[in-house]
Amino acid sequence: MAEKHRGEKHQRGDIVRKKEMLADLDRIAIASKRPSHVGLGAARRAAERTNAGQVFLLIDCSGSMSGGNLEQAKTGALEFSEKAYRQGYTVGLIAFDSYARLVLGSGRDRKALERAVGRLETGGSTNMSDALTLARSEFGDDRSAVRRSGSHDFGLQSHHVAVVVTDGYPDDRTKALKEASTLKEMGVRIITIGTDDADPSFLDELSTHKGLATTVRSDQLSLAIKSAAKLLPRTTGGQAGLPGNKPRRPSR
Repeated sequence: MAEKHRGEKHQRGDIVRKKEMLADLDRIAIASKRPSHVGLGAARRAAERTNAGQVFLLIDCSGSMSGGNLEQAKTGALEFSEKAYRQGYTVGLIAFDSYARLVLGSGRDRKALERAVGRLETGGSTNMSDALTLARSEFGDDRSAVRRSGSHDFGLQSHHVAVVVTDGYPDDRTKALKEASTLKEMGVRIITIGTDDADPSFLDELSTHKGLATTVRSDQLSLAIKSAAKLLPRTTGGQAGLPGNKPRRPSR
């Protein structure tokens, strides 16, 4: 019963953060006088605090991402990372097309991330399953250790996060979902962001829960990625832990 109440509390909290994220998108849609098409769903919020978090951005670089989509993803990745840094997270980058590759290991080096993002190019198919496998390897594939840093609630309170950005369908849906399931068993929270060309039902199933899956128009992709930082569980390793940031004095 107590576990059920905690789950309901997380759900109410995450709904608030999801609404904040959607409000950002709606403001852009209103400015352009065009409706926003965003995937909605119930979500839970993580309340447990740890010293730091780790997030990997998994960016689709298949041929269909060429042009505006990749540029949107690049801009969103940098803006998301800035917010993640300030929340106490390290950020790594994985790109995938016909193959998956680690572009940048997890860290807090802004300049290195900018260079890594700048190197992203499009081509090939959408081998998402290999990207998820690579993320699992980077997280360490130590299920007990990851759970200790988060929770036993399948990523709902975990500070290990994978953010998947895509504009289409994976090469192997079944294999991608299997890899995602393994990450969830490790306690990794999976956030998915897709353009309106992606399969919303697949993104819902891929994410930890539907409230962490979002679909937007292509011209809103960067904002959706940036706003996804609001879905990161809170940590105690925030701004004070970054170079050049002075600790704030506690309020009286």
